[in-house]
Order: sequence, then C-alpha cells, then structure tokens
Amino acid sequence: LVIEVAHASIIANFGVLILKYADLFVGSPTALADNVLYEALKKSVNDYNRRLFVPCGAFWGSNDVQKMANLGTLKGLTITMIRHPSSLRLEGPLKELSEKAKLSDSAVVLYDGPVRALCSLAPSNVNTMAAAALAAHTLGFDLTRAKLISDPRFATYYIIFVSSVHGTDNCATSLPVGVRKSKEMHAIF
Repeated sequence: LVIEVAHASIIANFGVLILKYADLFVGSPTALADNVLYEALKKSVNDYNRRLFVPCGAFWGSNDVQKMANLGTLKGLTITMIRHPSSLRLEGPLKELSEKAKLSDSAVVLYDGPVRALCSLAPSNVNTMAAAALAAHTLGFDLTRAKLISDPRFATYYIIFVSSVHGTDNCATSLPVGVRKSKEMHAIF
C-alpha cells in the first residue's frame, strides 16, 4: 500500500504507475476531479487487480451520503466550507479574490458551483469536498455543489456544512445525513 498525503499532483503524475505495483491510498482526492485521470486509475485498478482508497477526511457522514446514493434517493448535495483567508492556498482567479478577502472584515464567497471546477483552483483545501463528490457517486463532481467562503473571523478553525436533498417519503428508506464519531475509509473501485 502506497499512501499519498502530499498533493494532488502526485496522484496525477504517479497514480497509474503506483497501481501497477501496489494498492493506493489517495489523501488528495481533488486529483480525482480530472475525469481522464479518474478513468485511467479505474482501468489500472482493474488491470492490476489493485484497490484505491479515499479517506472521508473531515466529511463525517460520508457513509450516509453514500447509502443515499446507493439507494438512488440522493437528489442533491451541497458542501459549504468557511475558512480564514490566510489558510487558503488557491490558484487562478480565486487567488486574487482571496487576497481581497484578506483585507475585508466580513465573509466573502470565493466560489459557488460544481465541485469539479473548484478542485483545480484549490487542490490543497477542498479534499473534503472531493470526498463528498465521490461518496455522492450518483451526483459526482459535476452535480455536487461546492461553496467556498473566506471569513477573517475564523482564525483558529473552519466550518463545513453539508446539506443533502433526498427524494423519498418513506422513512424506512430515507436516510438522513448523520455525524459519525469515527472517520471512515473506503475502496472506491
């Protein structure tokens, strides 16, 4: 087992090669937002009889979201992350927005849209969102909504809100998003 916890670029550059020789633990699941890479990793898992693991990270309740997806009842998922501006390592247009947010004394919405596009702009900060998109496999990276907010009042901690929409009136099969007291890790292929 090879454990990656460095950066999404490690998975992009070496993930397929690693799977040739060992199972892979992806600590930077933002890499999996690249659909070409995702498909290549899936193929390698099958070709070499390997397993690829993704931890849920700070996304507690991932099992419940995954169960809703498995049952076909998950109709929407939004994950909102509020962080201090100096804790964000952003790229592209979000970097400039974040610099402005550092000068503000109030919250600034940096991004609101599909998780996939955010992963390349904040690969070190939104791994939890990528894990959510994987757990919500019926929605994936394109239909799982991400909202990233920079707030200078959050100097020593950050907050993650998860909101799901599930479409059933049957309380026997309608699973709420819950909080687990332990973190989980699953093979996704």
